[in-house]
Amino acid sequence: VGPVEILYAALDWYVAILFGYLYSETGMLIMNIHGANKTYDREVQRFEEELFTFQPSRDLRRWYPVLNSRMLGEYLHFCYFMYYLIIVSIAAVLYLTRPREHYDRCVTAIALGFFTCFAFYLVCPVQGPYWSFDRPEASEVAYFFVDVVRFVLGGSSKGTAMPSGH
Repeated sequence: VGPVEILYAALDWYVAILFGYLYSETGMLIMNIHGANKTYDREVQRFEEELFTFQPSRDLRRWYPVLNSRMLGEYLHFCYFMYYLIIVSIAAVLYLTRPREHYDRCVTAIALGFFTCFAFYLVCPVQGPYWSFDRPEASEVAYFFVDVVRFVLGGSSKGTAMPSGH
């Protein structure tokens, strides 16, 4: 593998690397456009309460003890974390094993989805329930992956909850 191949690989993957940077800066851009504390969480929560007659993000866990299971919490946090790995893994497998056109189509589709979400975040920022409601202690929710997800969310941008890029 020579310097030319390394340069081509870097050019092939720069968009994927750019996503992480763009996402981390979206919160700052939202703050510059809308002000430090302007989000539409109350409006979205009010809509959810009208639709469901309760606040699902806050009330379901309290009403249904089965949802307090640490095993279920571990599974759900594992699934949330896997989203990040799946996106990168699919692109990497296509890049390494399929014709270049397959990788290009995959990255283009992912980019279109992400950029569409980024544009919506700028127009209608929502922090989401993770930032809006009290969170239980990590040891009450799951075992290992709750800490991994909280680490990932530590680098997350506030104001980018809806529509979810997931």
